[in-house]
Amino acid sequence: MAVDSSAFIVVPVEATVPVLWRAMRSIRTSLNITRIYWHPDEHVRDGCHFRLEVPVAQLHDPATARGRIQSILVDHGAALL
Repeated sequence: MAVDSSAFIVVPVEATVPVLWRAMRSIRTSLNITRIYWHPDEHVRDGCHFRLEVPVAQLHDPATARGRIQSILVDHGAALL
């Protein structure tokens, strides 16, 4: 089945803003992508709960990207939700 190129990989995460920024920089470099979207969590507004969105159209291998993104986030000190 083909991957929908208009879709996003969504990863909910808990992290401080500096940790989130460092992790997003590493994700962009590691996956060779230009954009990652991030939003504060709609349900928990404490400044530490976020939602990362990576456009599938930018990814060379969407099937393994979620695992790589999660691994990078954890390596930088973020907690997956």
